[in-house]
Amino acid sequence: LSDAVLRDGILDDTDNWRDFIRGKCNLPHSLEAAATPFQRLLIIRTLREEALFDACRDFVCDRLGSAFVKYETFDLNASFADSSPHIPIVIVLSPGTDPTSTFTAFAEARGFGNKIKLVSMGQGQGERAESFINQARQSGEWVYLQN
Repeated sequence: LSDAVLRDGILDDTDNWRDFIRGKCNLPHSLEAAATPFQRLLIIRTLREEALFDACRDFVCDRLGSAFVKYETFDLNASFADSSPHIPIVIVLSPGTDPTSTFTAFAEARGFGNKIKLVSMGQGQGERAESFINQARQSGEWVYLQN
């Protein structure tokens, strides 16, 4: 996609480009045919950043297959079975997720409801978290560190 093709496509189809930028439609057809899939991602990144996540997911699905974009739910039971006192469970979260209630229900179901320490990690909480971890190593309690 050359600069001239992009420029001319925008100038020749300003109404559709305006609607695209406002989020009312997909990329104008003139660009769909002229740009490679990756170039379309770059344009979406530049003009419609809020649409980039979905565009990237579609790009990966088209290029690598749907197996690479499937969301699997976290199985705390399976992770617990794979853990040990020396192998902790570490959960890396997506923005907006909070497994605290799932964790506390899981702990209660195993008789650990009163044997968990919850620590919201933030400025100055490192020493407190370390203290809880050291105590839990001796007492068999669980420590839940959240950011």
